[in-house]
Amino acid sequence: MKNAEKNKTYNLNFYINALIASPFFILFFISLSKYTNILATYTLFNIFSFCIFFKIISKKSYFFEKFLSFYLFMGFFVKFHFFTIYLPDYFLTLGISNLSQEGLEEALNVSILAFITFLLVSYVLKKFFFNSRSNSQAIDLSKYKGCIFAFSKHYTKIYLLYFIFALFFISANLKYNIYSKGNISDAPQIINLIFSYFLTVGLPFIFLSILHFDFLRKKSISAILIFYNILESFFISLSLLSRNFILNLLVFFVGFYSIYSKKDYKKEINFRLTLISLVLLLITSIAISLFLVDRKRNHDFNNVSIIQETSNILTPENPQVIFSSLTSILLNPKIRALLFDRWVGLESVSAVVSYPNKNFRLLKMGLKEEKVNELSFFDKNFIDSPYKNIDFTKKNFITVPGFIAFLYYPGSYLFLVVAVSFFIFTGFYIENLAFKFSFGNDMLAAFVANLIAYRFVSFGYVPKNSVIFIIIILLSLFGYYFFLKMVERGLKYDIE
Repeated sequence: MKNAEKNKTYNLNFYINALIASPFFILFFISLSKYTNILATYTLFNIFSFCIFFKIISKKSYFFEKFLSFYLFMGFFVKFHFFTIYLPDYFLTLGISNLSQEGLEEALNVSILAFITFLLVSYVLKKFFFNSRSNSQAIDLSKYKGCIFAFSKHYTKIYLLYFIFALFFISANLKYNIYSKGNISDAPQIINLIFSYFLTVGLPFIFLSILHFDFLRKKSISAILIFYNILESFFISLSLLSRNFILNLLVFFVGFYSIYSKKDYKKEINFRLTLISLVLLLITSIAISLFLVDRKRNHDFNNVSIIQETSNILTPENPQVIFSSLTSILLNPKIRALLFDRWVGLESVSAVVSYPNKNFRLLKMGLKEEKVNELSFFDKNFIDSPYKNIDFTKKNFITVPGFIAFLYYPGSYLFLVVAVSFFIFTGFYIENLAFKFSFGNDMLAAFVANLIAYRFVSFGYVPKNSVIFIIIILLSLFGYYFFLKMVERGLKYDIE
């Protein structure tokens, strides 16, 4: 009976994964007829891209693996094939005017090498260094008796204080625009830093910690709290002028599903009912969020002299291209910006490849970049930036290279392999710390892993800020860990 149920689950997972993968295989086969360079490079690029894709859907992947694989797959594979099919002159719109066919071939080779390094290092780290963690194991509640008792006794006050705290930061940022994407705030720097921390790291960190202990207390997660998390993410994204609302929710549900999949809790959580009840709210809130954020961004940036993110659209010159209704939708500037343009990847690597003087001095200059009110180092040196006419005293727009492109500044394959390996190790290590220091909080571990993965794919602008960002996350984890330890040691209640 158990084997039949197991086989049924396996077959269902197989069909779901096949359904998810099918659009990308179709994209690959359509693109194949339009690619005119060396077929071997093209084939290897696709093979290792799909290896990365399967890390996204694999249950054995760590959170950091899943999220970094997702960003790499979208920024390299999806972007490459979509623009190969529909916009072969796409790189010209990005200011990469001197990219030759040989240069694009080298960009694919750099991508392949980075992918292989990621795959191999991930395998080694899981096999020999971080192999003690199992998503199938339930949480040992004996380690948290004091914390669970304290939370159970004061959970109403804890939730109330948190709601007030969150309401203050979100409403203040909505009203005064203290910290948001692309804006330069008039607020004192310390206020700006506090708001940036709590809106991007602090509030989700605290809420997921509270939610975790609520789960440990009841062995279930209330649908009301999930609804609240959706609404909070909605208003945070709106206040930040960020289109990452859907990604933030996906990260939360990946962590939530990881808890659900643990053997001892599977029957305790009405996952299917909760999921069905959330679908309508999710679709509605995502649509409203995208509409409001886009409207607010247009309002805030309408007086800025800038080539907008969504305006770099070229019409395919190939008369054989048939504009079906789906194609027309995908090539719509706003839809294209959301689905394809926003991902950092192959275009940045191509820009670095086309730069003639790659060396370690260039890398050193990139590492020394400071945040000033002008074009970024990457915008000034690697592309004909669409942001060159911006008034940087009012707004701040940058192009980021991502960690793979940045690490190819010296033009050395050996350095690329070593440096990418270090980045991957860092991501695994921090996720492992997040899981241990939060006492098995999958939702918090997923949140932290996504922060690191997203930071890596956006790496390259003022690199020291990324170091500071990682230190802040580590300090948050250490602070949380020692706080829980103090609660455990300070309480002498006999819970039983």
